[in-house]
This record gives sequence, C-alpha cells and structure tokens, in this order.
Amino acid sequence: MTTDVILLKQVKDLGAEGDKVKVASGYARNYLLPQRLATLATRANVRQLAELKKRRTEREAAELATVRELADKLTKLTLSISVATGPGGKLFGAVTTHHISEALVKEGFEIDHHKLELKHPIHALGTFDVDVKLHPEVTANVKFSIVSKTAPGTEETQAAEAAAKSPRGRKPRPEAPAKAAEPVEEKPAIKKGGGKPLAGGKKKS
Repeated sequence: MTTDVILLKQVKDLGAEGDKVKVASGYARNYLLPQRLATLATRANVRQLAELKKRRTEREAAELATVRELADKLTKLTLSISVATGPGGKLFGAVTTHHISEALVKEGFEIDHHKLELKHPIHALGTFDVDVKLHPEVTANVKFSIVSKTAPGTEETQAAEAAAKSPRGRKPRPEAPAKAAEPVEEKPAIKKGGGKPLAGGKKKS
C-alpha cells in the first residue's frame, strides 16, 4: 500500500523539499511523518507547495554560489604528489584518485575521491590535471605534479641535505700529519782552561 506525501526537507534518494512523492504507507507513517520530513499530500498541504519551492530555490542558489567559489579556488591550485621511484624515474605502483584526494586534504579541501574524474591511474612523473565534479552544474579542473621523493627540492631530499650539513652528519676530518722536528744547531763546546798556550807549547797555569 502506498501514500502520497509532500517532502518538507531534502531526503536522500527520495527528493527535495516541495517534491510530491509516492512512498510505502509504513515508511511514511513510521519515519517520514514522525521525523517531520514530509506531510500527507492533502488539498490543504498542496497549497503550501509554493512556499516550499521558494525555500528550496533559495537553498539551491546558496549551495551553487558556495560550490562556484570552491571551484574557483581549486582551479588556481597546483598540487604536488611525491612518489617513490626506481631507476629512470619509474613509479612503484600508480597514482590514483585516492592520492589526489589526500593531497587536496593537505591543502584544506575535503573532497571525496569519487568526485574526481581520472580516466586511468598514472604511472609516470610529470604534470597532469583532473576534473572535480562538485555539482551538476559546476566542474573544476585541478592541476597536479607527480614528483620523485628523491628529486631536488622534495622534503626527503631537503632532510638528507640538512643531515649532511649538521655536525652529527659530518664525517670527522682527517688529522693533519705531524711536522718533522727541525734539527737543532749544536754550538761548539767551550773547553775548560782554554787560555793561550805559552811559548814552548805549555799553557799558563
């Protein structure tokens, strides 16, 4: 058995406020009506549709303005995704929408990876772009670069360079070889009793 109801609020997979929908009588009686999510589609209630639709239009306009502002911020963004690479810059694995979503979160944008329209996983370094479906009427294009973790300028490389420059990371300098001692010039010893010799070869006493 079914019942016609008018939705007072947006209900997932059912409709938005102002929509007249047909639902199971038990669902209406046990959930929609007690939670004030809907009202029975009586003649009196049908006359209130105009007010509900006006409220819906205002809400959707506000949501659209917010989404367009978000899209403008995303299009000005360039993400950087660091990945592990092997010889020749070959990636270990592939970059997917999950990696892009995580990079967006780091920039302060909570966007579900299901909204990212990436045709196929990426297996190479370089610069790419992805469409983000924010709203039926709004799609943002986000640019992102895939770089090697060991490439110059990455956090890993900067950390390694900092460690090498730190005192703990420096290798001890080899000690300079000791200089050979310079020879000391010996002075001739002065003999005791060194007076002038007397005539006949004898010295003065």
